[in-house]
Amino acid sequence: MVIVIRKVDLSFYNIRTDLISDIVVDKNIVSYKNKNIKVSRYFIDYKLSKKLKKEKGEYLTIYFEDISDITSYNNLFSIFKKEFKNMLKEYNLDNILIIGLGNIKSTPDSLGPRVIDLIKSTRHIKELMGSLEKGFKTVSKISPGVMGETGIETIDIIRGVVDNIKPSLLIVIDALASSNVDRLCKTIQITNTGVSLGSGVKNNRGRIDYDTYKIPVLAIGVPTVLYASTIIYDALSFYDKKLIKDITKNIDENLIVTPKDIDFDINNLSKLISDIINLSIHVGLNDKKV
Repeated sequence: MVIVIRKVDLSFYNIRTDLISDIVVDKNIVSYKNKNIKVSRYFIDYKLSKKLKKEKGEYLTIYFEDISDITSYNNLFSIFKKEFKNMLKEYNLDNILIIGLGNIKSTPDSLGPRVIDLIKSTRHIKELMGSLEKGFKTVSKISPGVMGETGIETIDIIRGVVDNIKPSLLIVIDALASSNVDRLCKTIQITNTGVSLGSGVKNNRGRIDYDTYKIPVLAIGVPTVLYASTIIYDALSFYDKKLIKDITKNIDENLIVTPKDIDFDINNLSKLISDIINLSIHVGLNDKKV
């Protein structure tokens, strides 16, 4: 397989992205299309991870144009569910901890907590009854909030929960940043590489991954923001690159762009992701798409 890296050094222009698809160009990468949905699978090895500055592992990216109507929503639902269930086959699902990262008070950053609100937890039932009905797994959920409110590092909150309930798998949901305006709220990235806390604002606060907790991690993310420097770079790309850097360096920290319909998008995506997780783990649930 050949992966072509974008020739532009995004870091030079303060352009940030959490999407692997923003950094590489599709060439001999496993992908397929279904109507208006495209699915790409990237396998990043150790050597390439150093070059890309991204964690090695598998990245599954689902692109879609719209989910505002029932037909588009159901089509995405079917593809997303199929791909997610295929990834779950590799893991022990006996005791799952689902983590929603983000700030519920900030709409673009509220995807994780809103998904958690809709996740069906069952661990308390098993603790009380001694067992669960056939087709249901032991699931716990937590939304640790942000350190600005809790005063506690997110990574430490999760460690305390992990040490007590000893899950077999962590599933993490988080809002991401993209460098492509067309991907905002129209891309879902699933990866087995974990999550870097605070990477979007150059504030590395550790990672939620196997190395940290010795537990497999699946991360589901949707890009909801784009830094203003990306737009400026696109508009001024024909100018001298030093000029572009001088213009963008003082803007990027304070100006972030998000879709005008972000409330609507977050509501739809929260429902979609929570339904997929619930129905993929608890196969005993009535399999309704909406």
